Amino acid sequence: GTYDTLTGNGYMNSAAKDEEKKVTSVIEMLFEYYCAHTSELPDIYFKNIEEDGVEICVADYIASMSDRGAVELFSELFVPHNWLNI
Repeated sequence: GTYDTLTGNGYMNSAAKDEEKKVTSVIEMLFEYYCAHTSELPDIYFKNIEEDGVEICVADYIASMSDRGAVELFSELFVPHNWLNI
């Protein structure tokens, strides 16, 4: 079935599984960054901090990102710009 296909042929024992640690690091670093720099959150999330708390608002913001958007934001925040032209 589908589960056997996913676990046997593609996702559980593949390069995609190896990327999981990188994804976790990207999310954790974005989370820590925005918890420390709440004023950089988009207004829709920033305005709810008092009611919902910083961690919930930051998590909501990160959850709203596409994969590509999260990687691009991570690159902007954490990758030295001169490295991007190598």
